[in-house]
Amino acid sequence: VVFVQHQPTLIQLKKKGLLRRLAAMKDLTAFPIVSHAHFMHLMRNAAMVLTDGGSIQEEAYYALRY
Repeated sequence: VVFVQHQPTLIQLKKKGLLRRLAAMKDLTAFPIVSHAHFMHLMRNAAMVLTDGGSIQEEAYYALRY
């Protein structure tokens, strides 16, 4: 699992004490925000994309389709 975390997500993870639990997960790689090109590369090579909505849904459609 690749988990790209933006600042509001990091704030909530810290607030709820979940950062250590995530760091302990062997099959999870966490990234801070990455460049758009890197993010598109990650999505193009993903078997599945999970998102909370917004523009990522549109970008995932194009990344996975083309």
